[in-house]
Amino acid sequence: MTKILISIIPLALIVVIACKKEDSIVQQNIILKDKPLAEIKAHIEGAWQFHHSVGGFTGQATFYYKNSYIDFRTNDSLFWVDDAQERAKTKINWIRAKDVYGDSTYILSFYDVYNFPESWVVEGIEKDSLILRDNGADGFIHYLIKRD
Repeated sequence: MTKILISIIPLALIVVIACKKEDSIVQQNIILKDKPLAEIKAHIEGAWQFHHSVGGFTGQATFYYKNSYIDFRTNDSLFWVDDAQERAKTKINWIRAKDVYGDSTYILSFYDVYNFPESWVVEGIEKDSLILRDNGADGFIHYLIKRD
């Protein structure tokens, strides 16, 4: 009986420690709009699923997405699919400038496949969502969730 207890106790401790380690992982809120470009890029790198966007003229228009994602790649490029259609596959032009609110930040700028200019401020990460804000009057705030 003692031998069984001696072999079970270390196993139980490992299980308890592993569970506590998982519980200690806390989602952080990170403001990125005032960070150096290298830090912004490091946080947004990878594939993100568009979840919803809020804004527009009234500030309350809300759009939910079904099959839209964007992949920010390490070579300053992106691949954007919107409703299962390619929306952009291009280089990102990072511009240090004042945003629509007058704050100095890096603007993520590019043209989509329709030659429409996109201009986003990388606001930050809130819990599990990347927040991108249109850099323009009556713009939208876009919420994206990291893809596996």
